[in-house]
Amino acid sequence: MQGVVSDVSGATVEVLGGLVTVDASGAAIVAEQDKIPLTISDVKVGSMIEVDGTMTGQVLHAASIQVHGLRLDGTIQGPIDTVDPAGNHFSLLGLTIAVEPSTVFVGSNDVPPSPAGLITGKTVDAEVAAFQGQLIATRIAFADANAQSEANN
Repeated sequence: MQGVVSDVSGATVEVLGGLVTVDASGAAIVAEQDKIPLTISDVKVGSMIEVDGTMTGQVLHAASIQVHGLRLDGTIQGPIDTVDPAGNHFSLLGLTIAVEPSTVFVGSNDVPPSPAGLITGKTVDAEVAAFQGQLIATRIAFADANAQSEANN
């Protein structure tokens, strides 16, 4: 089944407005794009998840959970103002954007598809979700330096 997380408490995840209860205690949890292993703490309210498992009574016992990330609320494009790797966030056009383990990175010819590519001055397209008063990056695409220099000419 697939749905939006409405609550997380311990190893129990509520989906579809609390209509489905998922027991994640025995689940392998991974990020959608790159299958990086995650933990239950990476499953956030508002995240879209896909669950494979067995239904027993009213509980879906998950064998695997794929975290698709938060729903997209908008896209912000521009050069990175600042980067705080220890705090897992960066600023873009004066807005602070959090980076989660489920954030998808798309590289370019000169930038690796990873948080290491977050460098002050580097131009990015950041797809973000507004969640609990903060912006969270769901996808970050890096622009090529060649494309940036051609755009400036």
